[in-house]
Amino acid sequence: MEIIANLFKLTIILLFIINVFKIIIDFIYILFPKKQAKIKLLRIHEEKNQHESFFCLNIIYEYEFKGEIINGSKLNSFNNIYRKKRSDLESIINKRSYNGYIDVYVNPFFPKKSYAFPLRWNKIFPISSIIISTVVFLILYFTSNL
Repeated sequence: MEIIANLFKLTIILLFIINVFKIIIDFIYILFPKKQAKIKLLRIHEEKNQHESFFCLNIIYEYEFKGEIINGSKLNSFNNIYRKKRSDLESIINKRSYNGYIDVYVNPFFPKKSYAFPLRWNKIFPISSIIISTVVFLILYFTSNL
């Protein structure tokens, strides 16, 4: 039983670390150089689950970095942007795009890695998973030492 409890603690810790790491990566990408990218495909589609529906953004863009033409589709480190209203996604796109182009943040060390919308992920999932994993870990930690 103790092995299962330790594996559960390890899983909670890993979930916490992964989410914090992804948030840090998004902050780092804001420091990377911006490149103008041509939007090749921009699509907003609806995803439904049992309780509600969300709108999701998909984008494919093309940019040039040091003479090389590169295609990208990453939005951010979580690679998603979900919103409850289609108009919220359209607003995000309109703030960042112009005449069929968008600014993307390009990793200068790995030019094929770029993000179009760092820090625009659905904040509910990563933040709530960090909070929940912290609370569960603390409960397990303090109850196992009693």
